[in-house]
Amino acid sequence: MLSRSRANAPNGQRNNSHQNNHAANLAQYFESLKLCLLSSNSSRQIKKNHFYWEFDVKLSTFSRIYKVLLIWDFSKNSPSVYILNDEVHKIVKERTIPHLYSHEKIQLCLHYPKYKDFSKSMSLCETIVPWTYLWISYYEEWLYSNEWKGDGVHIKSSELPRPKGRSFLETPNQCSDIKRL
Repeated sequence: MLSRSRANAPNGQRNNSHQNNHAANLAQYFESLKLCLLSSNSSRQIKKNHFYWEFDVKLSTFSRIYKVLLIWDFSKNSPSVYILNDEVHKIVKERTIPHLYSHEKIQLCLHYPKYKDFSKSMSLCETIVPWTYLWISYYEEWLYSNEWKGDGVHIKSSELPRPKGRSFLETPNQCSDIKRL
């Protein structure tokens, strides 16, 4: 039996309204980030099903500049956020940085999906971007105190869901299609 949308489409073709809505939502998120003052110093690119947003974070005059990459494959419930700085990649080889989904790629743990702190209806400028700043502030404090001052759920990497598909992060300032963990 044909679905209602397929049955009503000419020549039995599938109705693309879901795909068009999906692309429109992605474009809206992309456009809203352009207005976000916290991530305005950015380079960005939008593709059919995902976008990249690279921006700098500098918390204070004494803080280093962190290169941040936000990638949203819209088939996922929330974007992935990575720190691209070589210095952070060196530290992760010496110490176990808390609140990371991937230590290899420095993928930040900004919210706990089971708590539903983030949904696709929320603004990235009011959630993910400021949470990235907050994560970096906790990270800088942790470097000196060795104590993570942020709250949240500390989960072991063995408890993380293993995503299917591919990621778009390879090296700093270069996005390409590589396998996820």
